[in-house]
Amino acid sequence: MANVIDVRYNKNNEIIKYQFFQKLAHKKEGKKKPKTFETIRSYANAIHEYEVSTKFKDFKKYTYNDAIQFKYYILDKKNKNTGETISESTFTHYLGFVYELFAHLIANDKNFKHITQNDIDYITPDQNTSNIATQRREPKSYLISEILSTIRSIKGNTPFELRDKAMISLVLLTGARIEAMMTARMDTIFYSSQYKVWIFEQDPKKGVNTKNRKYIYSCFVGNTQDLINNIIIWQEYLINQGFDEKDPFFPQMNSTFTKEGLYATQLNKITIESDSWVRESVFKKSFIKNGLKYIKPHNFRHTLTRAVKKMPNGVEFAIALAQNFGQKNEMPVLYSSYGGDYIARQVELLSNFPLE
Repeated sequence: MANVIDVRYNKNNEIIKYQFFQKLAHKKEGKKKPKTFETIRSYANAIHEYEVSTKFKDFKKYTYNDAIQFKYYILDKKNKNTGETISESTFTHYLGFVYELFAHLIANDKNFKHITQNDIDYITPDQNTSNIATQRREPKSYLISEILSTIRSIKGNTPFELRDKAMISLVLLTGARIEAMMTARMDTIFYSSQYKVWIFEQDPKKGVNTKNRKYIYSCFVGNTQDLINNIIIWQEYLINQGFDEKDPFFPQMNSTFTKEGLYATQLNKITIESDSWVRESVFKKSFIKNGLKYIKPHNFRHTLTRAVKKMPNGVEFAIALAQNFGQKNEMPVLYSSYGGDYIARQVELLSNFPLE
């Protein structure tokens, strides 16, 4: 099946989807927090595929045959990255998102009272598929040496190559999410004289897009100077191009020509908008060019975690790394409660971790 975006829509369904997404984004149910933007986008993608499979039929006209048709449609889809049929996990999640929509509608909208619970039960996967999908698997990740070799294989002769080296270096050095890295500002990446280490201050108040808008103070892991230099060189390049502290660290860039017909790079003081473009055009392109299979950059976190766990005090390293990632952790709270500066301990551990 071709990966072409279907731009058709059903006006009635759009109103229903908007209300459902608003509920996901803002309503807290029990101990469940409102959904993140990334999660809501996954719901939207799944529901859109359901609409494509039914030719944008009104949700109100749902029958169990629509669920059966949707299952066959999804099973026939190809993963756009691998060209293979989608995984059991993706299949199960797609069904789950659509099921949740209809469960919400029959419970809260009188216009859907004619649809029964038995009707929407057809949206669920069979037990075998569900078991396969929910089994925990060891995530794929690169070796640190493979990431380093990929970064070093980028020559750095052009502004685009300097940017790519800096992007991949920053994600490895901090474990930052792509969305956070993309929205970094010039003043969020700096050398801390207090801790004597480079910092990526992931501050939502400065426009950095973190998960759940959490403030994350990430120090650079390891003391691999050429990776740190990639960040410094890129920052200096931008400063020389007239960028100041509130400008994006990774701005939109275009190739152009001068009046004399010479090749030039145009920098726009606008944040890159597409995370999929960054994954495809920077990360995937660089790793494949270096002779490696593409693994999503989020899994750099698994690369670092596996490496620190091999250290003699691996548990303490892993706690510090989790803090660097912005993950909920009780140890820093406990440490600070007794007069300690956990950031200092975090920096001490992670800055001295040997990346190679």
